[in-house]
Amino acid sequence: MGSKGVLGYDLLSLSYDELYGGEQIRKYRAAVCYVEVSGVGRILDVGCGTALLYSFLRDIGLDGEYVGVDISAGILEKARHRGAPHLVQADGHRLPFRSTAFTHTLSFTVVHHCNPPKILEEALRTTSRQVVISQNRRLAPRLSITPVAEVGDEEILVINIQS
Repeated sequence: MGSKGVLGYDLLSLSYDELYGGEQIRKYRAAVCYVEVSGVGRILDVGCGTALLYSFLRDIGLDGEYVGVDISAGILEKARHRGAPHLVQADGHRLPFRSTAFTHTLSFTVVHHCNPPKILEEALRTTSRQVVISQNRRLAPRLSITPVAEVGDEEILVINIQS
């Protein structure tokens, strides 16, 4: 994502939850049905935005250690106010974590801003159990993976990693 996109999300951070919060929660509800919840350890949220996913996971009792990553400093500041304990400003194409550092990686409505194969490669590198991604089926670029569910214009993709 270029600096122009980052600046847009810095500004959008002021009203992101009001504009997109309900839509994001609907995606989380659909996706969590496919999350292997037994043995959830460390959860990576790539493109965490305001850490809405952090709040959602706590509300449903999924209490793995949460780490949020976003490229936008402005939106991460909003996430800090939500109480997310571990936030990292980084690019999802080059995640600053060791291989298999997380049991689960989740990413919602991010891939069309990026190089999808590179985002997936990094998610798979840093994850030991499961990657869950949502992507808008009308926006490009996209991943060519068969979705397990659809929510509005979003597809839910699940990749189970064999140990």
